[in-house]
Amino acid sequence: MYDNYWFWVLLNLYSRKYPVTAVAGEGGTITPVGVSEVQYKKSISYTITPDEGYAVEAVLVDGENLGALTEYTFKQVKKAHEISVVFVKTGWDGPFVDVDGTTKYAEAIRFVYENDLIDGVSDTEFAPGMAMTRAELVTVLGKMVDVDTTYYMNSSFTDITPDAEYAPYVEWAADAKIMLGYEDGRFGANDSLTIEQAAVVLTRYAAYVGLSTDSAISLETYT
Repeated sequence: MYDNYWFWVLLNLYSRKYPVTAVAGEGGTITPVGVSEVQYKKSISYTITPDEGYAVEAVLVDGENLGALTEYTFKQVKKAHEISVVFVKTGWDGPFVDVDGTTKYAEAIRFVYENDLIDGVSDTEFAPGMAMTRAELVTVLGKMVDVDTTYYMNSSFTDITPDAEYAPYVEWAADAKIMLGYEDGRFGANDSLTIEQAAVVLTRYAAYVGLSTDSAISLETYT
């Protein structure tokens, strides 16, 4: 009788499972994520992977900060546990001395630089506060959709020669009705963009590539 009793006690104990919860904050992943049911005295291992531009700041195991780990194992689980990860931005360590890698626009600059969309004004300066010209914007947008410049060898505007580096992108933008010229026949390639012009052009570009331009935002707050 007692043998059977202890048999059922041990069977019940070893068939018991405990929840282990894993959570990752913004900036990376933990695998496996969510709630895992772990059998009594079994182990479960976790892998922590920060996204590009992020690093592990802290790994909290049952509320205790164990530091910047990339792996952790709960051994011989006998109760419920929780593991959570906090990630921190590391910033972009780019070539430009005038771009702080932790600013809100650093990742955007990194994107356009690494994808050959916008170069710096020199090898070490990006000039993030410089005004953008009309020709520069259509050149960037044209490169983003990989425009075949051989289709746009002529110029429709009086102030642009066909041999200008941006000329085919200007022609593409005009042909696609993304950015039009002035009534006097000029394009105004070197004119600085206004916020209004940028908003119009980017909306037309979004429609061109098939993105929704619908919005429920009200403009009543602008005088």
